[in-house]
Amino acid sequence: MQRLTLLGLPSALLGLKKSVAAEVNSPGKDREPSMHHDIEAIQQRIQTESAFVDRLLDEIAQVIVGQRTMIERLLIGLLADGHVLMEGLPGLAKTMTVRTLADAVRTTFRRIQFTPDL
Repeated sequence: MQRLTLLGLPSALLGLKKSVAAEVNSPGKDREPSMHHDIEAIQQRIQTESAFVDRLLDEIAQVIVGQRTMIERLLIGLLADGHVLMEGLPGLAKTMTVRTLADAVRTTFRRIQFTPDL
């Protein structure tokens, strides 16, 4: 199974949640005056580390038109190391969307056909 580090994603993004939590929760006497600075620094780091998302969305949008919300939700599932169940009528480009996402992040694509009797 390929991990996100093989997808060309910045490795710092994978540890971003831990480092942001450490920065926010770090004890200190002068936390109140510098809190605004800390929030700005965290927001800047998130912007820098997540810049690849816009490039990825633009790449996928060249093939899949008008489905930005669905693509964003697929990316959330991918980045959260979760699962996504796509349901819909035949012919709505569900398979093409996931195949395009897999191509964009340079990973493999496998499809599981689900029917209610399984």
